[in-house]
Parts: sequence; C-alpha cells; structure tokens
Amino acid sequence: MKYFEYLEANKKNLVEQLERILTLYQVQPVGNGYIDCIVMRDNLKQFIQEITALGVLISDVSWWCYVEPLNSTGCPHGMGGPKSDYYDGWFSKLQNDLYEADKEKVNSLMNFFDKRLVNSTNSRH
Repeated sequence: MKYFEYLEANKKNLVEQLERILTLYQVQPVGNGYIDCIVMRDNLKQFIQEITALGVLISDVSWWCYVEPLNSTGCPHGMGGPKSDYYDGWFSKLQNDLYEADKEKVNSLMNFFDKRLVNSTNSRH
C-alpha cells in the first residue's frame, strides 16, 4: 500500500484523530486542510509523537514567530500570518529555510507505506 492509499483508506479515523490532536495541543492549521499547522514549542514534541503514531508524515517544517498582543512593533523578522485561534496574539512566518525530511525516505513512503519509516523520518524534527 502506498502512503496516500493508507491515508485514503483510513481517512475517517485519521481526520477524527487529527482534529482531537489539533485541539488537545492547540495546533492551528493555516489555510485549508492540514498541510500547514502552527504549534507552539511547548506542545511540539507531544504533537509530533501523536501524529507519528497515526502514521502521518511530516515532510517539511517552517518556522513561525508568536507575536504577543502588547507588542506594538510586531515581529521584526517575519512575513505576517494569521491571528491565533488559541492565544491572544498572532503568528508571523519567519524567512528561514524550510527543514525538509530526507527525500529518499519520503519517496520510499510514497511508494510503500511503512509506519516505522514514518517514525524514523518524523523523529528527526
């Protein structure tokens, strides 16, 4: 079974579990779907562990700054972003390079789903 076949075959359960995990760790999807999710650093490790247990791959990581509402100057190194759904401030995407998962591992997963490979790939984040 390929990775996207796994996701499609388990879609109902995965979406229910992802929604639970997003709420539990106060993770905010950006845009539509789950392709970009903002999580505070304090919740990051647990969030990664839980979605990894579901067999969901983290292929890229970008960096966001949380801007407190009392900060009138905003984020000096960011590009703007959404108001937080869970906190009083907002997020600003940093201009750092993305962290990308090992392309060989990602390609292997696309062709054959292996939860152990998801685990070893995500554990590097």
